[in-house]
Amino acid sequence: IARFYSKLNMFDEAADAYKKLAGLNPNDSSVVTSYFELCVRTRKFGEAKKLMPRYMQLAEAAGGETERQAYEDCVSLYMQTGDSSEACLLYDKYLKKILDGFKPDPASYVYYSYQYVNAIDWLVRLLESNSRYAEAVEYLERKLEHVSPNEEYTKYLINEINEKISMLHEKNGEPDKALELISAIVQKEVDAGAVGSVSESMLKRLVELWKKTGNYERYVKEYGAVIESSGPGRQGL
Repeated sequence: IARFYSKLNMFDEAADAYKKLAGLNPNDSSVVTSYFELCVRTRKFGEAKKLMPRYMQLAEAAGGETERQAYEDCVSLYMQTGDSSEACLLYDKYLKKILDGFKPDPASYVYYSYQYVNAIDWLVRLLESNSRYAEAVEYLERKLEHVSPNEEYTKYLINEINEKISMLHEKNGEPDKALELISAIVQKEVDAGAVGSVSESMLKRLVELWKKTGNYERYVKEYGAVIESSGPGRQGL
């Protein structure tokens, strides 16, 4: 009956039916999930939050993709209601659970948890879409800490994370922090005599930030020779 009402867009009637079903069958995950999703869809956020403990309990018991989806649903609900601190606290629990269950296996070239990295990427996208740039940076720094111990195998990922952090600093009105981060990466490669390994996108970011921070002429003089010697096709940066 509840599904029938939902299909007819009779959401109040559907909510009443699901509420009765959830009361009669508190262990029926499909009923609790459907009721939670309906409350969120109809913006009955207060009712959805009341359901959240039971929804999470059933999802955690199921594990796997069901658990992941429930964490994402509940974190998204918190964000919709402006509770970013509660959202992060809840997701921290999920991230810790992933790390506690992860064991690196160098013999199989598994140096970091793909599940952990993907979970952080999801949260960063959510935080960024809600203009929570500082919090997004904090989670990317956690991701960086996780993959950095095996830099020999994860250097491409480390550079990708740093570029994203610099972009978030810039969005947060902190271009100087963005420049400091990118400059340090490039300088490290210069000092190691490996500037040719710096990606073209990284060098372009560096030049863009020089211009935005008003230090373009000074830095061009300082790094111009380095960029020109770093490889063909980069002289036009």
